[in-house]
Amino acid sequence: MEITLDDVQFDIESMTSQTYGNITIVPIKTVSTVSQDILTLKKGLDMGIVIVEECNPSTVNKVKVTNKAVTPLILVDGDEITGAMQNRIINTTTLVPPKTTIEVSVSCTEQGRWHYHDEDYWGLKNMTVKNAFESSDYIANSRTRTAKHQAIFEQRDFQSDVWSSISDLECDISFKSKTSALNDSYENLKSQQDDYLKHFKLQDNQCGLIAVVNNEIKGIEFFYTPSIYRQYHEKILRSYVIDEIADEKKGIENLPNDLEKIENEVRKVAEGISKSKFERSKGEGLGDNVRFSNKHGTGCALIYEDNIIHMPYFKNLDFKEMHHGDMVY
Repeated sequence: MEITLDDVQFDIESMTSQTYGNITIVPIKTVSTVSQDILTLKKGLDMGIVIVEECNPSTVNKVKVTNKAVTPLILVDGDEITGAMQNRIINTTTLVPPKTTIEVSVSCTEQGRWHYHDEDYWGLKNMTVKNAFESSDYIANSRTRTAKHQAIFEQRDFQSDVWSSISDLECDISFKSKTSALNDSYENLKSQQDDYLKHFKLQDNQCGLIAVVNNEIKGIEFFYTPSIYRQYHEKILRSYVIDEIADEKKGIENLPNDLEKIENEVRKVAEGISKSKFERSKGEGLGDNVRFSNKHGTGCALIYEDNIIHMPYFKNLDFKEMHHGDMVY
């Protein structure tokens, strides 16, 4: 299945689908072979060769990232970083050059905190690094990422959309975080998520997935190499599972999965992406960002040296998904 993004072509191949409840995950792989070595955030932080910290002075929508490695560092769209003044998510997939420090655009996912954790939280040994962020076990839930992408493409204030989406999730799951932290909602439902994840196993050479709920494609996630995707497989699954758990709590009816219908939908979505409206701009790090939108969905790809490094794509939210009670966002 060939997809063209602003004149850059790549092929993906569907693998055997996996279904649990009304979620079907279609693993995907690519026929291309690549050799570029790219460092992931968690690995870089664990090795002590990446530092993510507040800017000086601190600002909600920017963080400072230092890559001490000799290879580029990938910061993935929607990936969460925790600690410092408040938790954030990466706004757009970014490649930080080797041996470089840059400022990166982020969104807040913890509206109720703007201060460092106290000494009891950090412990005496860690007080010297309270300005730094840690890697989170989570990526923003799919609806929050969708809302963010739609707002960015429409050139609206997407921070308010992110906060509204996190608030919607809390409402749906009847849970309230003390600081309105998305991370807390994930932790609150972790055991239910784990039940789903048992049924969606990582496949050999898998470099992404197509997430289908109630026979509708909710999103596509494609990575440059299986080695990068492997480190995000569980996070991305959780981002769809938590929204499905929220729907169950709202009493939304499950529909039986129709694999033939899903296959047809996959082809239509691939064709639609290639016919999208594209907007290309220089990335904050290496490569270009290509944002795209069509009547079905919105996405963004990071292109570097004529390769698609990462591409998330999401079905547009409909009115019901953006409406709660008398509140319309």
